[in-house]
Amino acid sequence: MVRLEGAADTFAAPGWAGLLLTWLGVGPERLPVRTRFVVAGPYAADPAGPYPVEPVAGSRAALFAACRALERGEADTVVAVGLHEPQPGAVAAVVLRRSVEALAEGERVLGLLRACPWPPAVPEGEPVSVISDLRPLFGWGAWPTDAVLRPGPEPTDGRAVLLMPPGERLSRSPGVGPYLHAWSAQDAEAEERMRDEALRALESERCAPLPELFRQPVEPVRGCLVAASREEAVAALRTGGPLLRGTVTERRGVALLFPGQGSQYPRMGAGLYGHEPVFTAAVDAVLHLLEDGDRVRDVWLSGEPVDATEYSQPLLFAVGYAMGRLVMSWGVRPHALLGHSIGEMVAATLAGVFTLPDAVRLVRERVELVADAPPGGMLAVAAAPDRLAPYLIGDVVVGAVNGSRQCLLAGPDADLAKVAGALEDDGITCRPARSHKAFHSPALAPHAAASTPSFAAVRRNLPSIPVHSAAGGGPLTAEQVADPAFWAGQLAGPVLFGPALNRLLADGDYLLVEAGPGQGLAALARRHPAVRAGRSAVTALLPTRPGTPEDDRRALLSGAGRLWVEGHDLDRDALQPPK
Repeated sequence: MVRLEGAADTFAAPGWAGLLLTWLGVGPERLPVRTRFVVAGPYAADPAGPYPVEPVAGSRAALFAACRALERGEADTVVAVGLHEPQPGAVAAVVLRRSVEALAEGERVLGLLRACPWPPAVPEGEPVSVISDLRPLFGWGAWPTDAVLRPGPEPTDGRAVLLMPPGERLSRSPGVGPYLHAWSAQDAEAEERMRDEALRALESERCAPLPELFRQPVEPVRGCLVAASREEAVAALRTGGPLLRGTVTERRGVALLFPGQGSQYPRMGAGLYGHEPVFTAAVDAVLHLLEDGDRVRDVWLSGEPVDATEYSQPLLFAVGYAMGRLVMSWGVRPHALLGHSIGEMVAATLAGVFTLPDAVRLVRERVELVADAPPGGMLAVAAAPDRLAPYLIGDVVVGAVNGSRQCLLAGPDADLAKVAGALEDDGITCRPARSHKAFHSPALAPHAAASTPSFAAVRRNLPSIPVHSAAGGGPLTAEQVADPAFWAGQLAGPVLFGPALNRLLADGDYLLVEAGPGQGLAALARRHPAVRAGRSAVTALLPTRPGTPEDDRRALLSGAGRLWVEGHDLDRDALQPPK
């Protein structure tokens, strides 16, 4: 919110528009051609240069009108303005864009709005207080991460993201933790003194609920802790655990790993939804593009099982894509992306091979095609592929090679049950994977072939971030990018995650970050010789199994802390605890 001093005519055109654009840090020449102003308050009908102005009655109506304009395609960018709101002499404004476009272009997202019908439906005789409902939403005060325009009946399909003006940031609500507390110093002695000073300050309660150590200059000796309370932080600093500490010498590149079918579980990552604005906006951007996205979201958030393909595939894509966007919003530029099964579509989309709308459309078609496939399953086996050859009966095949002694078999349920019994009789460990279909087997070959025209119809670009393909077992090539059959065939072809990881780690040393549920890829990577030797390292951003929302946030921040200790200079505003 901007406070204007002086006479009311300072709002007069072109004064109010020019002042507003100055505050937003955007010159008129930089605004997209299809920009619209929606203005509530005095002088609402005044022009704003070449851009159309829509006058409305009240700032909540302005927000609704802005969302409606985006939903109908009437504008690509909307500046919603409240003059003299929420108090006389003030200007409140937000810049809104469609979430899909803003995320695709790497905009810094403040939060998400869902448009509801206006005026709201209220009981007869009950007054509608616009200003009191408005204050948390309009202006740069305590913004919620998921602002819902209410009251009203069912939301429309409108989605819009709020973009930050320069110098502004989202402050999470105090008391909704845990938080990452990170620090750095020039040498080990200075780092120890810093921890001691923080401990004394916490014990004497001479500071805010938790110290704002992230505000210190960035130095090579680093440490961090994740805590939800003063008491937890005191215990960690007093005992030395659980703390992460390290000295930055040579920073390893970051490789993001995206899991596939079998890694899903109820409410995977849901503890970040409505808490992390970038994650929330990205998930909603994906689900909005699905015809049944609201139903998929409801099942995800309800805690019901999501193993059915109609839920697992779109949710694995949505959560993986959102996790990737979230990591990038911290200022981390991945050096490589590697996905397993549906995770390869996540990697390709984040790298720009596919646009998000095209990728979601292809995932949706994949789900529809697989729905007609015969029932089947997958079996995780602790054995090398050549040792498994004598056990393969009927239509059972090796569907994935995940490591030197980790494979997934795929095939009809009856045949898989016989194979599992034979393996157990011979002392070979195996367990069913969470899948209702025989992914990556010939049973899905006709369905894979049916999707080839759809892949041929969409534009495919060379990746802006190196992608290592688990379908090809190595770096994604220009020929593979251009070949629709390569992408369509992944549904039925084997996943070569192990060979792809071998090639990735042969090319350099990495911090491997699993950006999705389950930590299955992290477990595989920890067995790799390059990781065991300490040349590369592994962390994960979500828990291994369902838990509380705090478990999701703690896992996320622990992974962020590992990035910090490794030497990656994270966006402090994105991870800083509240004052």
